[in-house]
Amino acid sequence: MLGRNYTWFVKPLDAKTNDSIALYIPAEDFGEYEVDEEKVKMWRCKRETVRQFNASRKSHTLKFEIYVQEGNGQIRKWKIREREKAAKHKKAS
Repeated sequence: MLGRNYTWFVKPLDAKTNDSIALYIPAEDFGEYEVDEEKVKMWRCKRETVRQFNASRKSHTLKFEIYVQEGNGQIRKWKIREREKAAKHKKAS
């Protein structure tokens, strides 16, 4: 991902998660963003914030989806599970 410009988004799937996210991300970064021609309410954030939320997903029972935008491209869902499995498999080898 070096040399590329990415924008990250966290989409809360319940009110508890939304409230938790609101404690860490400025209110001006909450908005409606277009994903597959639909408006989706999400929080814009930094990659490090995505890592922190992903790491605390189980311990805090947070429910959310991650989206990413490369440059000015379309916002797309980031497939966390597939990337985690690949990284674990690679470490085990």
